[in-house]
Amino acid sequence: MAEQNKKDSTKIFKVFNDPIHGNIQLHPLLVKIIDTPHFQRLRNIKQLGGGYYVFPGASHNRFEHSIGVAHLAGKLVKNLHDSQKKERTNEEKEKEEKEELCVQIAGLCHDLGHGPFSHLFEEFMKKKDPNWKHEEQGITMFEDLMKDEEVDKEMEEYKIKPQDIKFIKDLIRGLTASEENIKVFEELIYREAMTEYKIESRHIEIIKKLIRGKKDPENVNEEIKQLDDLLKDKCTKAAGNYELKSEHIKTIKELLHDKTDSEHKSFLYEIVNNAKTGIDVDKMDYFSRDCHHLGMTSNFSHERYMVFARVCTNDDGAEHICMRDKEALNMYELFHVRNLLHHTAYQHKVKWAVEIMIFDALKEANKHIKLGGKNLAISEAAGDPKTYLQLTDDILHQIRWSSDDKLKTAQEIIERIEMRRLYRYIDGRTFEPDKVKPLNDNKKLEKKLKTWVDTIKRQPSDHQLSAEDFIVKLAKFNYGMKDKNPVDSLRFYTKDDPHKPITLSKDEVSYLLPEKFSETKVMLFYRGENKDVEKLAKQNIEAFWEEVKKTDQ
Repeated sequence: MAEQNKKDSTKIFKVFNDPIHGNIQLHPLLVKIIDTPHFQRLRNIKQLGGGYYVFPGASHNRFEHSIGVAHLAGKLVKNLHDSQKKERTNEEKEKEEKEELCVQIAGLCHDLGHGPFSHLFEEFMKKKDPNWKHEEQGITMFEDLMKDEEVDKEMEEYKIKPQDIKFIKDLIRGLTASEENIKVFEELIYREAMTEYKIESRHIEIIKKLIRGKKDPENVNEEIKQLDDLLKDKCTKAAGNYELKSEHIKTIKELLHDKTDSEHKSFLYEIVNNAKTGIDVDKMDYFSRDCHHLGMTSNFSHERYMVFARVCTNDDGAEHICMRDKEALNMYELFHVRNLLHHTAYQHKVKWAVEIMIFDALKEANKHIKLGGKNLAISEAAGDPKTYLQLTDDILHQIRWSSDDKLKTAQEIIERIEMRRLYRYIDGRTFEPDKVKPLNDNKKLEKKLKTWVDTIKRQPSDHQLSAEDFIVKLAKFNYGMKDKNPVDSLRFYTKDDPHKPITLSKDEVSYLLPEKFSETKVMLFYRGENKDVEKLAKQNIEAFWEEVKKTDQ
């Protein structure tokens, strides 16, 4: 961090010297947030998790990435406001300045919820709680950070009110409160519910909870009554289930709409975490930063994106970020870089081997190592923000050098990582995602693995084999929207009509584009160190792939 720089007569901005973006000037409120234990914790969480054990240059952390995202978020929102080129009242200017500050805060705080070794910890937590997300944990940490007296004082000075805090949380999620509510509701009726358009009584309680959680409380009781009347008078109830028709679903979605969303322009939700196209400043920073530290080159230019991005209004009146038509190939380059990074680094087979070992070490140590004054297990720490502050990559050293005999198994795994006696990569093959869809079900995956191991065990051998000695990992490669082309969701504009959003066909872009946008690589690892077993597994690998390809299980 460099010397202070006077940005205007009232605010003292600090300058950070960043290897990616050069000199970054940050608002004093952002600096107050940076100078808290919640944010400083990110200094000790590697951006690429176990990737540092494979790529020595990948030593960067969530700390500098988050500062970079705050910088790009502020730059983009200011450019978008300026590109609208309309006369503003002083009141409108003040509102825009606050929006710019809120967007920057969201960018700065979007990764507060990450645990040790970044996404590896999310996988660890999902084994305990399938609904756990680092974004929601980040909201919890952000709420706890707000209790800091210095931050609270600074928030008050810059007139950040409760509705602004709600706005920041929604920006981190990438969805407005209404969109989040409707997403949960759609999951209930289409996925969790027994059959399509049928919901159980317990689901109704969830819908009521969503309505009660809105920020216009004066209407909540009336809206709950409307829901009850709808279910009582209009919907058929049979065997404890309510049958919903399309008009009923539309009415419920209207009840779930949070009126406070309309206070902010819809395009602002597309800056930090863009749930619509996946094109956001979070990716722009970490692609550039990761490439820099990995010694790779990124051909995507976020500088050009900043210049050519502008706000257009679609037919339903919603404002979205649109891109100049001639920049279409640059946008494809963004997702090409994403795919390249996943193939080269994020899903590297040795990185996977290391992270599986770290996962196993955490799993073995979970109940034996105690954190904080409440003596919580590793998986319990997420429920207590103060304890979670202690949970960083340093947990591995804490386990490694503990004198507790119960941690011996975990310590042996960590020692193997240090001595480079890693889990062995047996083989890997790439499939179309639909061909290996059953492998997403852990029980089916374990059954296939056991069937293969049993096949080997029937052969004459002196070795004791177990399915637990092997682990299968699915490396999923795509352009950020599963099998969809993310650029299809993006709208463009032309030089002649910069206010009208349009879509581009292939003959307006290029025919030299991917035909498919997703694939899955299945990788098999051996946990043990017996070279004869490793050799035996490789000799029987074709039987494993035949088992993987079977669709009747």
